Amino acid sequence: MRFSLTVWLLLLLAIPLAAAALSSQDAVNVVSQQGFLNSGESAIITPAVKITHSSVQYWVVSIISNNSTIGFAALNASSTSESPEFSESGAVNEQLFKTAYFMQGFLASSNALKQQGQWFFTQENNGFFTTLSRLLQSETESDLAIISSESESKISGKAEAMVAALDSIISLSDSIVQKTSLEISSEADFFQNPSSQKASSLLSNAQAVGQDIDSLEQKTIEYSGLVSDLKKEIADSNLDIQKKTALSKLAEAPSVLSASTIFAKKQSANASIQAVQKAYNNAVSSSTGFAEAFQARLEKSQAFVELYSEDKALLEKTKAYSTLEAAAEDILSASKKSLWESQPEVSKLAQYWSAAESAFNKGNYSLAIEQAKKAKSSAILIVKAGFQEQEQPYDTGVFVQAAILLAVILVLLVIIRKVLPLLNKPRGEGFQGLQEEFKIKR
Repeated sequence: MRFSLTVWLLLLLAIPLAAAALSSQDAVNVVSQQGFLNSGESAIITPAVKITHSSVQYWVVSIISNNSTIGFAALNASSTSESPEFSESGAVNEQLFKTAYFMQGFLASSNALKQQGQWFFTQENNGFFTTLSRLLQSETESDLAIISSESESKISGKAEAMVAALDSIISLSDSIVQKTSLEISSEADFFQNPSSQKASSLLSNAQAVGQDIDSLEQKTIEYSGLVSDLKKEIADSNLDIQKKTALSKLAEAPSVLSASTIFAKKQSANASIQAVQKAYNNAVSSSTGFAEAFQARLEKSQAFVELYSEDKALLEKTKAYSTLEAAAEDILSASKKSLWESQPEVSKLAQYWSAAESAFNKGNYSLAIEQAKKAKSSAILIVKAGFQEQEQPYDTGVFVQAAILLAVILVLLVIIRKVLPLLNKPRGEGFQGLQEEFKIKR
């Protein structure tokens, strides 16, 4: 069976369009417009990415006051713009808020250190340690290999000890390159696709680099001592002066292995790791408080929605009011209040609405919700019962006009019945008849 183009278009139009998925701006609007914010506060998602927890993605909205984050609210990113869903689990929210706060702290700290040239986890530092490893490998295969080949056993023994020390330094340098690369890639992945699990990994990766660079610094100091020992042994040997000078020069540590340079790298690494650690600790310690504060804000929002936001069920039942506030203001207005049929319910509505607003303003949100629900029930009953039947007042003007009209009709009848017949008679008779008529009446 073939369908015409028109039929296909009609079928497509009949398919209901799915509600739009919740966007970051939708999430911000919900928090901004549904009673979460207090005076002077604003909402923002920063950075504007979804955070994943237990395979579910959320928009985590920051609540800002005086340029500082003072709270959060999380919404399920898979919910719709028409029916946004808040995460109400305290345990889940702790993880989400911890992750969001850690992201903000991490970015603030890393940006500050980058401006000072002290952020360690960069490709530039990776390049330094890659070069260090390569140069030290060359040192073991060239200069120290020459010294190790000397017939003097004490000299060759010390040179071999130095080779072993450099092998350890090379291993640490390679490890730093590997772990720094992992931290750099983990950071990029975390900020593109953040999750509560990745936050702790970012910290542990950074700390692992710190352990290696601490060991590297210690090995560098030890190697400096081995260089001094070898040079002393060369100086005390029976070798000729030219040989001693050549071997002493070969024994010098590569300039890239300068203790001051490695110390500077260690300082940069420690500052960066401490910044990550501080951001993480702050996030962990603050997450419980943020989650508890959200519950209080959620109760406030729920009460706000009950009192002041659009209620489709209320609109459907009253056919006139989309919010309780609009219903209460109109029904209880001076021009309508006394006209409703169900005056007992009008009294109840006034009582419930006043109690709901009073409870909301005092922060008793559970009571505000309870009273608002009762007020809605009363509003629905009032509208259903309708207005009183009003007695229509008599219009005296109409009766006056009717009486005048009736009098005119009677006069016309008299004229028709009495006067016209006389007028139709000959002039004398008619005139005489009129005289007689008037005499009789007189």
